[in-house]
Amino acid sequence: MAVINSIEKTRLNADSFSYSGNGVAWKARLVLFLGFALIAGGLAGSVAVLVLNYVVEEVESRTMWMGVANVFGNALVMTSCVVLWISQNMEEDYTYNLSL
Repeated sequence: MAVINSIEKTRLNADSFSYSGNGVAWKARLVLFLGFALIAGGLAGSVAVLVLNYVVEEVESRTMWMGVANVFGNALVMTSCVVLWISQNMEEDYTYNLSL
């Protein structure tokens, strides 16, 4: 989550010379891709552990719940990471100033 949410959406659009020279856009895209690949790999790994350890062998339902909970946990982390990144990088059309 830290890798993905450290990338701002403005860095993905075009290269700019105002931030660390040229070539910033492809570096930001690469880091963002690696972050999503790590999260997707974690989710795929939890599904593989569920299938290999809990589904293939005959286990009771209480024990299988541990594998299902692992998959649900990883899926929720992936979903929250995507929602957080999208909400942080939305263009603010409406701004609320709450001041007294």
